[in-house]
Amino acid sequence: MEEKDKHSKHAWITAAKNRGLGGALHVLLDVLEPFAPLASQFLWVAQPFAGIFGARNAIGDLADILDMPNGVESLRQQLNENRSNDL
Repeated sequence: MEEKDKHSKHAWITAAKNRGLGGALHVLLDVLEPFAPLASQFLWVAQPFAGIFGARNAIGDLADILDMPNGVESLRQQLNENRSNDL
Protein backbone atom coordinates (compact mmCIF):
# COMPACT_ATOMS: atom_id res chain seq x y z
CA MET A 1 0.00 0.00 0.00
CA GLU A 2 1.39 3.37 -0.95
CA GLU A 3 1.86 6.29 1.41
CA LYS A 4 -1.03 8.22 -0.16
CA ASP A 5 -3.37 5.30 0.55
CA LYS A 6 -2.46 5.33 4.25
CA HIS A 7 -4.81 8.22 4.94
CA SER A 8 -7.63 7.09 2.66
CA LYS A 9 -11.06 6.58 4.14
CA HIS A 10 -11.88 3.07 5.23
CA ALA A 11 -15.54 2.17 4.74
CA TRP A 12 -15.55 -0.35 7.58
CA ILE A 13 -14.71 2.38 10.11
CA THR A 14 -17.70 4.41 8.93
CA ALA A 15 -19.88 1.29 9.02
CA ALA A 16 -18.76 0.52 12.58
CA LYS A 17 -19.56 4.09 13.64
CA ASN A 18 -23.00 3.88 12.02
CA ARG A 19 -23.71 0.70 13.98
CA GLY A 20 -22.68 2.31 17.26
CA LEU A 21 -19.41 0.38 17.52
CA GLY A 22 -17.06 3.37 17.51
CA GLY A 23 -16.20 3.01 21.20
CA ALA A 24 -15.55 -0.70 20.85
CA LEU A 25 -13.38 -0.05 17.81
CA HIS A 26 -11.36 2.49 19.81
CA VAL A 27 -10.72 -0.10 22.53
CA LEU A 28 -9.87 -2.73 19.91
CA LEU A 29 -7.31 -0.42 18.30
CA ASP A 30 -5.75 0.31 21.71
CA VAL A 31 -5.42 -3.41 22.44
CA LEU A 32 -4.27 -4.31 18.94
CA GLU A 33 -1.58 -1.63 18.60
CA PRO A 34 1.31 -3.55 20.25
CA PHE A 35 0.41 -6.67 18.26
CA ALA A 36 -0.28 -4.96 14.92
CA PRO A 37 2.60 -6.59 12.98
CA LEU A 38 1.59 -10.03 14.23
CA ALA A 39 -2.07 -9.36 13.47
CA SER A 40 -1.06 -8.23 10.00
CA GLN A 41 0.64 -11.55 9.31
CA PHE A 42 -2.40 -13.43 10.61
CA LEU A 43 -4.62 -11.43 8.25
CA TRP A 44 -2.39 -12.30 5.29
CA VAL A 45 -2.85 -15.98 6.17
CA ALA A 46 -6.62 -15.53 6.59
CA GLN A 47 -7.03 -13.52 3.38
CA PRO A 48 -7.75 -16.49 1.05
CA PHE A 49 -10.43 -17.75 3.45
CA ALA A 50 -11.93 -14.25 3.66
CA GLY A 51 -12.27 -14.35 -0.13
CA ILE A 52 -15.06 -16.88 0.32
CA PHE A 53 -17.10 -14.14 2.00
CA GLY A 54 -16.05 -11.43 -0.45
CA ALA A 55 -13.72 -9.70 2.00
CA ARG A 56 -10.38 -10.54 0.38
CA ASN A 57 -9.55 -6.93 -0.56
CA ALA A 58 -10.72 -5.51 2.77
CA ILE A 59 -8.58 -8.00 4.71
CA GLY A 60 -5.58 -7.27 2.47
CA ASP A 61 -6.00 -3.52 2.96
CA LEU A 62 -6.24 -3.93 6.72
CA ALA A 63 -3.14 -6.15 6.74
CA ASP A 64 -1.26 -3.47 4.78
CA ILE A 65 -2.32 -0.77 7.24
CA LEU A 66 -1.34 -2.82 10.28
CA ASP A 67 2.05 -3.50 8.68
CA MET A 68 2.82 0.23 8.48
CA PRO A 69 4.71 1.86 11.36
CA ASN A 70 1.85 4.34 12.04
CA GLY A 71 -0.97 2.24 10.63
CA VAL A 72 -2.98 1.90 13.83
CA GLU A 73 -2.57 5.60 14.50
CA SER A 74 -3.95 6.46 11.04
CA LEU A 75 -6.99 4.24 11.73
CA ARG A 76 -7.46 5.95 15.10
CA GLN A 77 -7.25 9.39 13.44
CA GLN A 78 -9.93 8.42 10.94
CA LEU A 79 -12.13 7.14 13.74
CA ASN A 80 -11.66 10.44 15.58
CA GLU A 81 -12.44 12.43 12.41
CA ASN A 82 -15.64 10.50 11.96
CA ARG A 83 -16.49 11.05 15.64
CA SER A 84 -16.02 14.84 15.37
CA ASN A 85 -18.09 14.95 12.18
CA ASP A 86 -20.94 13.14 13.93
CA LEU A 87 -21.10 15.63 16.81
